[in-house]
Amino acid sequence: MSEWRNPHVYLVWDTKNGKRYIGRSNGRPDYFASGKIITEVYNKRPETLKRKIVFESDNLQEVLNKEREYQQRRYDRGTWDLYYNLIIGDPSNGADLSGELNPNFKTGKFVGRLSDPALYKKLDAEKHKGTWSEGRKQGCPRMMFFYYKKKGNKKEAEQSWNEWYSKAKFKSNNRQALQKTDTFKLWYNRNGNDLNFRKKYYEQSV
Repeated sequence: MSEWRNPHVYLVWDTKNGKRYIGRSNGRPDYFASGKIITEVYNKRPETLKRKIVFESDNLQEVLNKEREYQQRRYDRGTWDLYYNLIIGDPSNGADLSGELNPNFKTGKFVGRLSDPALYKKLDAEKHKGTWSEGRKQGCPRMMFFYYKKKGNKKEAEQSWNEWYSKAKFKSNNRQALQKTDTFKLWYNRNGNDLNFRKKYYEQSV
């Protein structure tokens, strides 16, 4: 593994199509890029991506300003469509949030969760519970149906399913989509994400 570097601005060049990406890093040795599109490309074909540092400084704000300058220059030239970047960086909102600088690190809440599956599961459940509070009523009817089904609340699940069904367009043949002949009972008794649940349900009903 490489050693830590100073914060820097880097340029990634895709040798397959000539597109590029301008980003900045706090100098972490295992870091490549973090943009949504460039990350997807990297996960599919990292061998086509070449990365080089174009500006380096021990002053993070200088790096943030330089990143913005490089990106703005390409935008002003009218060549922004050649880049994988989706937005131009904001120097006023780019503080380094890695390691001990991350607010979650300071609270200690998420420390160690990546190396402890049990802790990760516990913290994830707590976060989910906070997001999906007991009194939550709003949301997509499809998602609310699955939520109430998981909770075992059949009455609320049926209300959500009926709303979901009433809004369905029935244009998809995907087995995960609602069909006109489907019923609440069929979906409520479905086991997990079983794709053959219709066939199994009707075979059992005969």
